[in-house]
Amino acid sequence: TEYTLERYLNSDGLILSGDYITFPVLFATVVPTVVSFLVFDMFSSKRQSVFIHSLPCSGNAIYISTLFGAFTLMAIPVILNTIILMLISVFKLSDLYTVLSCLKWAAINLTLIFIMFSVSVFSASLTANRVSMVFINALLHLLPLIIAFGSGGVASVYLYGFNENFNSFIDKAVEWMPITFAWVYNNSNDGRFVENILSNKGMIFVIGAIVIYLLGLILYRKRNNESAGNFVAFKIMQPIFKYTITAIGVVIAFSTLHLSGFERGFYMLFLLIVISLIIYFSSEMILKKNLKVFKAYKGYLIFALACFIVNAFMQFSGFFGYEKRIPDASKVDSVAIYADYTDEKPFTNDKDVITDAIKYHNEIVLNIPDIIKRDENTWGRLNIEYKLK
Repeated sequence: TEYTLERYLNSDGLILSGDYITFPVLFATVVPTVVSFLVFDMFSSKRQSVFIHSLPCSGNAIYISTLFGAFTLMAIPVILNTIILMLISVFKLSDLYTVLSCLKWAAINLTLIFIMFSVSVFSASLTANRVSMVFINALLHLLPLIIAFGSGGVASVYLYGFNENFNSFIDKAVEWMPITFAWVYNNSNDGRFVENILSNKGMIFVIGAIVIYLLGLILYRKRNNESAGNFVAFKIMQPIFKYTITAIGVVIAFSTLHLSGFERGFYMLFLLIVISLIIYFSSEMILKKNLKVFKAYKGYLIFALACFIVNAFMQFSGFFGYEKRIPDASKVDSVAIYADYTDEKPFTNDKDVITDAIKYHNEIVLNIPDIIKRDENTWGRLNIEYKLK
């Protein structure tokens, strides 16, 4: 059967559907991380660092040539596979996939490689040994999810009326994580995967990757060759790393304990103190490469004081009036009042309903119980959701 050129260029095929693109996407998300460990191994080895930087080349030339070399290494297999797939499509399997779908397949893979490699390069520029490169790389990829989970858990405790089912936080974070945003659309199995990865969101990731490459270049030019082998490449990053990791650990532990049904009180506080001590002094040991780090207890006391101040602020400030904020009736387009979570929320633009909802909402916020006196064993949920004009 003969197939016209128009069919080849104007339809997608099997190669872009469902499970058939899963492995290439997995390849494009994992391989850049592995390649970065290979090409930037000079950051973790003093001998390689001395050799590379003794060459008659500028730092810019070394950095850029390393990037292009890595891209070439990763792009050649994709290009060769694309050519082979196009030839197979034209001469044998044109009824299953088309030339255009092969080009889209290549674009998807090359775009993901470009995005994922930027995070790995930035991690390599910040760190100075293989372990820290892996750790920071994973942390950067998971950072949106960590922020969403941690902030959602904390807000569900300290903000009266906050929606405890903060899955929307998590879903949104997953959409904006470099390592998972492509997979969000891959599961749809209806072509949206291709459309979205090459859409505005995909372009935002590409522009972000370019910025990250430039930041990586700046860090590369500022780092000292003598830092090779250290956990972080810059001395100023040591306290930032130590306190950031400890804070992240405490917030995640707090959210996890709360969502697991752990009541606030002495036992939760005791667990959080133990967890923060372990993380803080473990970080100190890693950074100093020494087990005798307990003289750094003053730094932990400063961290504990900062946590106390933040806790007091959240407990007594009400987050600048968030808990008691009620919109004006004139600015409300519609309102929905419901007890359970539902996909179809009962929104109405009836003015009387809007007025009654605001009146009832006002009565609720006038009697917000003190955070310490809130009883989580006996509670109910009423959702009041507004759509503003």
